[in-house]
Amino acid sequence: MAELNILRTRSVSAELEQRLSGVETDLNDGLVPAWVFGNDPELYALERERLFPRVWSFIGHVSEIPEPGDHVIRYIGEDSFIFIRSSDGEIRLLFNACRHRGNQICTVERGNSKAFQCPYHGWTYANTGELTTAPAIDDVLGGIDRGEWGLLAVTRLEQYRGLYFACLDPDAPSLAEYMGDAAYYLDIFFGLFDDLEVLGPPQRATWPTTWKAGFDGFGDDYHLITLHRSLFEIGALAVPPAANILGHHIITGHGHNITISIAPSDEIAYWGYPAEMIARYSTKHLDDFQIDLMKRSRVLVGTLFPNFSYLVFPITVDPKIPAVPLAQIRMWLPRGDGRMEAWVWNLIPASASAEFREKSHLIAIRTFGSGGVFDQDDGLAGHGINRTSSSVIGRSMKLNYQSGFAIGTAEQIEDWPGPGAATSHRYEENAYRYTFRQWVRFLRDDAYPELIPAPRKLA
Repeated sequence: MAELNILRTRSVSAELEQRLSGVETDLNDGLVPAWVFGNDPELYALERERLFPRVWSFIGHVSEIPEPGDHVIRYIGEDSFIFIRSSDGEIRLLFNACRHRGNQICTVERGNSKAFQCPYHGWTYANTGELTTAPAIDDVLGGIDRGEWGLLAVTRLEQYRGLYFACLDPDAPSLAEYMGDAAYYLDIFFGLFDDLEVLGPPQRATWPTTWKAGFDGFGDDYHLITLHRSLFEIGALAVPPAANILGHHIITGHGHNITISIAPSDEIAYWGYPAEMIARYSTKHLDDFQIDLMKRSRVLVGTLFPNFSYLVFPITVDPKIPAVPLAQIRMWLPRGDGRMEAWVWNLIPASASAEFREKSHLIAIRTFGSGGVFDQDDGLAGHGINRTSSSVIGRSMKLNYQSGFAIGTAEQIEDWPGPGAATSHRYEENAYRYTFRQWVRFLRDDAYPELIPAPRKLA
């Protein structure tokens, strides 16, 4: 079986290099040029070659492929891969292309297979990736070294808390190094619930906007006041509108960011999970500050750069019915031509009661998913951003990302006990400026770019 190596041939044109350099300059003033959200074919081609193959991309959760032969189709950028638990029990990521003429060998989204046969000429591969046979094998393949002509395999496939990520760049740091301090906050949920599993296949929906609008809106708490105002009005959200500002944004470096809605010190929140459910899990591997955040966390939202997000949130569709917690992981997958696909997985503890599992899954589908009210609101805003940033006049605009930097009341907490830089409340936009700084580095640097650390002082 052959190892997959990326081939970077695309250089940055002088015109685009000048624009990208201007992004870094604008970020120093708390501004982002609108064109970064637009339908720019050259920019998108550069992202496909210089960004997505070099970052650690989310592939799937271990619970999606529990049995030997189980597989699902996943993507790095727009490239198709088979995420599979092979017959030998090993979890692999195989490029979805026959080594003969490059035809895709797996055309179903999920299944269980002992082998894959190319529909073009019938080259057949074991589910471990090895080339096994082909029609008229002696006449056509006599003398071939089958060991050299297996499916291309991704060698850099690593997992964290059951979440599998892949990277195609041999120069990239390990997943642990790439995640950095973001793992500290991921652990207050994913490190606590050690039996999470996805319920069903991911929901998928196409949004008429670029993938960057996904991470930009996810974790922006300011837009809840207006875009999701109807949900406050009907009592769907478990906290009053005035409480939405309470909590912190945390910039952990490397382009990642976290937002936590924090309850007062005398309130036990646990994201709405029943205390007796929480008590079944061990906190011995969490420090005192992580335990305090966990107890008082009403909402936890985070993004691992560039396009993997997660959400833990209590919500109801009827104020007469108590809120139910939901947990999700998401991917903002690029699809070109001003489109992206939002992929959404619902996560539920395996040990939870059947009643809780059903309620949590149902509330997630109704609110945060392809048919949910939150996603429909967010998709509408993303479409508007894309139209403006792709227009003749709009793409020359500079967008204001100055809240918490040059304007507003949010300030950096000087004595924050955890890693990263934290703000005094959630209505600010520092995190996005650091995310875009990291984005620019990947596009401009020929060598593997510096992973920008969390700032000591927000600037």
